[in-house]
Amino acid sequence: MGMTFVPLGILRSSPSGTGRLARATVTSCVALALAVTGLALVPASTSHAAEPAIQPVSYWEGRFVNNESSDYSKYLPMSKSGDSWDYYNLAYSIDANVSMFEATGKTRYLDRGLEYATNMVNSARTSSSMSTSQYRDGYLGWVSQRSDVQGDEVPLFESYAWRYVARMLRVLRESPAYDNAGYRAQYDRLLQFTEVNIFDKWTKRSLNANIYRVNTHMTSHWAYIAMEVARLTTDSTRRQAALTVVNNVDLHLPNYPGASLKGQMQVGKVSPGAFFWSASWGKTATPGQDVAHGNAVASYVTEARDLGTTWTDADMQAMAKTVTDVIMPSAASVDGTGSGTGWLADGFVKLGRFSVATQQRLEQHGTQGQLQYMASMALNAKRLLGGAAPAPAPAPTTATPQPTTSSSPTPAPTVSTTPTPTPSTSTAPGPVPGLPVFTIVASNLSAPAGTKSVISGSVSPASAGQAIALQQYRSGAWVTVWSGTLGSTSKFSLTPGLGTSTGTFTYRVHKPATATMAAGTSPSIAIVRTR
Repeated sequence: MGMTFVPLGILRSSPSGTGRLARATVTSCVALALAVTGLALVPASTSHAAEPAIQPVSYWEGRFVNNESSDYSKYLPMSKSGDSWDYYNLAYSIDANVSMFEATGKTRYLDRGLEYATNMVNSARTSSSMSTSQYRDGYLGWVSQRSDVQGDEVPLFESYAWRYVARMLRVLRESPAYDNAGYRAQYDRLLQFTEVNIFDKWTKRSLNANIYRVNTHMTSHWAYIAMEVARLTTDSTRRQAALTVVNNVDLHLPNYPGASLKGQMQVGKVSPGAFFWSASWGKTATPGQDVAHGNAVASYVTEARDLGTTWTDADMQAMAKTVTDVIMPSAASVDGTGSGTGWLADGFVKLGRFSVATQQRLEQHGTQGQLQYMASMALNAKRLLGGAAPAPAPAPTTATPQPTTSSSPTPAPTVSTTPTPTPSTSTAPGPVPGLPVFTIVASNLSAPAGTKSVISGSVSPASAGQAIALQQYRSGAWVTVWSGTLGSTSKFSLTPGLGTSTGTFTYRVHKPATATMAAGTSPSIAIVRTR
């Protein structure tokens, strides 16, 4: 059983390209041995640590199932209301169902999230047809029925929900469900709406007023959406615009000179090794960010770490210490002061995916009755017990200047949709890292057991000496089965030694980010062997 690597021509891949996933129903363990030409590979570690002493996915799913009917009764009408304030609140159920789908691979959870998102899209109206809208342009959207902003189009409410719709699309795109034509059609429709009527709409109406907001949590919603759009879009101009938003939020806000989300984070100010930050850009005084809205910041940075942007493992450790050493059980602020509700479900709970010790503390937390909490704990358990995180996303760069708007921090925030003037400051844009372009094809995709199949492809621009990994879809997650470095040709030809095994064997190639190139993942290849 072996793989040989030989050259092949270029076929451009994209998130909506020709790669199709098929659910891995492997009937035997596939051992791969590689003979290398132009690609130096070494096997991934096969050592196995003792299973962590945490509750399994099934425990959290059982609790979720016991409570989901009441959740559906509450949120289904909201999804059909056409009221953007309802969509703000619907965010929690969308995220819960996406996390449970990611944890279990069961499409009924995905179906629920897609139903909510489709209902929202179906209720959208052209802005020019909304007599109370402050924009009256050609984009689709909704007005709010909340009393203080009644009749307005509110970017906060839309972004609060749509960060999780965007996440759902990425999880769907990277799952075997994408191979199904019905799911693919839903994906295509929702992605087009997300790109045009969420990302384009609010960035073109005003970056500073709508995207680079007055505080950390509202801004983090847009960084989250932009991060997902950059990963999914096939439009290079839109991808660059999305990467610019992520980079500006993380590293240099154009309308708050010297401020950034990473720059807000102070380590050790209130507890050794823990993050402290203020919700207001450039401020450092205690008590800092309120915990309720701090969830949004935690939600963004945990997903950003998974997708390989500028957030690191050290950042996750510091954020986790903020939760376990400062906030828990129920502080109101991230300096540990005040009496809060203990609500960690919309973000802080997600830090359990990086640490068994953090997950164990979260298992003992006294406020965990929300489905979103249970679903995040299930996904944490899946990751800690062997489920792979997503392959890293394009690393963001560049910046563009503009104003901002304000909103008061409370779980039901007061919103201003009128831009607030800000200093006219420009940050020169830097280069956007190149995105790797993969070719990947395979011979004999469906054949009787024992038939040889060759997976061939290339990576461009030239990537000699750079790391690459072969990943296989197993038990609901992508697992690296071989890793190594590209040789001088940047091309490969792999022959999996499947022997006489039957089933569907799904592979993809992943290239981690470098200083000059963003991370990328090829479309997947599903090899079917029958008797």
